[in-house]
Amino acid sequence: MMPFNILIADFNKENYYPLSLTRPLWTLRSGCFEQHERFRKLFQDDKRLTFLASEEMCSLYSDIRTTSTLPAGEDILIINSLMNIIPDISDLNKSEVFYNRNVLAYAFIKKDDLIKISVSNGCIESLTGFSKNITDIIFPKYIWEIPLMNGEIIKNDFKFFSEKSNCKITVSGPEKLFYCSDSAEIEPFVSVSTKKGPVIIDENAEISSFSRIEGPAYIGKNTCIFRANIREGSSFGISCRIGGEVEDSVFNSFSNKYHDGFIGHAYIGSWVNLGAMTTNSDLKNDYTNVKVNLDGKLHDSESPKVGAVVGDFVKTSIGTLINTGSVIGSCSMTVFSGRMTPDFIPPFSLFIKNKLRSAKSFDSVISTIKTQMSRRGCNLSPEHKSILRNLYEKTLKDNLRIFEEWNKKLN
Repeated sequence: MMPFNILIADFNKENYYPLSLTRPLWTLRSGCFEQHERFRKLFQDDKRLTFLASEEMCSLYSDIRTTSTLPAGEDILIINSLMNIIPDISDLNKSEVFYNRNVLAYAFIKKDDLIKISVSNGCIESLTGFSKNITDIIFPKYIWEIPLMNGEIIKNDFKFFSEKSNCKITVSGPEKLFYCSDSAEIEPFVSVSTKKGPVIIDENAEISSFSRIEGPAYIGKNTCIFRANIREGSSFGISCRIGGEVEDSVFNSFSNKYHDGFIGHAYIGSWVNLGAMTTNSDLKNDYTNVKVNLDGKLHDSESPKVGAVVGDFVKTSIGTLINTGSVIGSCSMTVFSGRMTPDFIPPFSLFIKNKLRSAKSFDSVISTIKTQMSRRGCNLSPEHKSILRNLYEKTLKDNLRIFEEWNKKLN
């Protein structure tokens, strides 16, 4: 096969709302890695590997090899950002496109056919006119499917943690499925079970006494687990603070659930703070499939188990109750006032006294974010602030309509 470029690209971004509003999909976490980290491991940091994004996202992720245009001059392998394995293209000698559940999984495009493809704002607009095939490779089609698949993804990622650990701890289940970094700190009376899958405790993680971790599970670098019940299928990114009960959920980096409360079958963005006793429902009382509201469009999840989808920079107060399948937009805040949150809260919103309204101002939100990030020794970059400002201005008009509809229904 002739030399070819490798491009990781986002498709159907609206299916991954609200996380897709503030980041490329290849920065989403599942299993033990963010997607770009996994691709770099799978391709062993191949110099041909590039990630497609808008110009502003390329500026924000300047430490990653990105492009806002289509690489030219050679054949190209295009892979959906949410894929977790490398497709086999060894037998391909012509341009072909492969789909699963009507979403593009990957495409191999010969260099002479690149003129048929256009890129706009970091997204490939069209892949029509090519041979269309079906692949059996399963990947998350919607944001709520990542937690549902997370346990299997952790199992697949465990191959990257094969070196033997010197950590001394009693494991219930196969010890070969337990990996603990030598720099991690585990206090006495911690219970680890690998009966259902591997448990990975990464560098500088801290696990306090009386915590239980059930595999498959991944505890990220510098993450602290405080007297928590971590049930199967859960992943935590860098520098999270986790207490209470968590099941089949993904927390992106720098997010906190320090206190008691239950989070299950949920996808949690970065820089989220869940107040004490914040709890989400992940199963309806009639056991029917959960419907999820993504930006005003109701979707049948085709699963009875769906918790919450929480965007980046969200804050919840103590006692917040999140209903089954609820979506909370980025940079929003909820204050418990006696009832469950709405099933859809748009970005930059405040839910208080059971009413929805706008955040005080963009500057007030940014001030809070800067304070939050400084507590972890981080800074909000000008590029990140610009992305958030664009989102604020873009959603302001629609938000007012959503607020009016909710508050009218409430009255």
